[in-house]
Amino acid sequence: MQDTILKEDKLVVVTGKLISENVSEVQENLDKALYQTTKLILDISELKKLDVIGVYMLLILKKKAEMFGKQIVILNKDNEIVSEAVINSGLKNIIDVI
Repeated sequence: MQDTILKEDKLVVVTGKLISENVSEVQENLDKALYQTTKLILDISELKKLDVIGVYMLLILKKKAEMFGKQIVILNKDNEIVSEAVINSGLKNIIDVI
């Protein structure tokens, strides 16, 4: 995972896998990033594997952002693995992935 601060926005790029085995570690890092900014831009377009637990973690992150009055943008850039995981989880209309 790599993060960069762009003015007041924070860009975090998540690569590799976002699955049940590592979701706690990734969530902890993303929570820290969320608390450091008003707008978190999360680029998941380089993920090689995303399971339903990873998608659920993204939903929780989105809910936390809303609760604290922060904004989260999730970028995918046409990664079919990510798109299929979001659709298959039934969260397509809940999580905005652009």
